Amino acid sequence: MFDALNARAWWSHNDHFHGWVVRRLAAAHDPAVGVLDVGCAGGGLLAALRSRDERGLRDPEETFAEVASTARAVLPGARVRRRLWFRYTLEWTAP
Repeated sequence: MFDALNARAWWSHNDHFHGWVVRRLAAAHDPAVGVLDVGCAGGGLLAALRSRDERGLRDPEETFAEVASTARAVLPGARVRRRLWFRYTLEWTAP
């Protein structure tokens, strides 16, 4: 059912919010404000940011180990995993 619907009117939840993210970043007027694109799609957000604002493009300051450690401290029991092509997942169930 969804395949047929998507074939007629393709829609992506990730792509839907690109404009919103770009507008919020532009409205911030603060060099400390940035965006972390964690790679949930095909790179469209990164391309939109690149075309509008170079502030959004930089290497992460934290390592995967640091992010995972912080996530586990804030969300006890969180499971952070490395995935293929520099993708990561975080799984957590509220107690």
